Amino acid sequence: MRSKVSRELDRLKRELRGVGFESVKALVNIKSPLSLPSGVAAAATWAGVPVEATAPAALASAVVAVPVSARAKRRKVVADSPVGYLFRVERELDPSGMVRRLWRTLVPR
Repeated sequence: MRSKVSRELDRLKRELRGVGFESVKALVNIKSPLSLPSGVAAAATWAGVPVEATAPAALASAVVAVPVSARAKRRKVVADSPVGYLFRVERELDPSGMVRRLWRTLVPR
C-alpha cells in the first residue's frame, strides 16, 4: 500500500512540474499584441483611452492571465488526483514551509 501511494505522489509531482513548464512556455510564447480585440478597442476609444495605451494594456492582460491559468490547472490536477489530499498535507507539514508561514505571521512587513 505504501509503495502504491508513493508512486501516485511521485506521478502527481511530475504532472505538476509539467504544468509549471506549460505555463513558462505560455509566457514565452506571448506575442506582443498590437491591438486589443475589436470590442475592447471600441470600448477603450469610447472611454477616451489613447490608442498608445491599448497595446501595453493588452500585453499586460496576456501576461497576467498565464499565472492565473497555471494556478487553476494546478488546483485541478491536485483535486483530480487520488492522492491530492496527501500532497496538500505533505506540503502543509513540511518543516521549512511551517517555519516560513510562522515567520510571515510573526514578522509584519
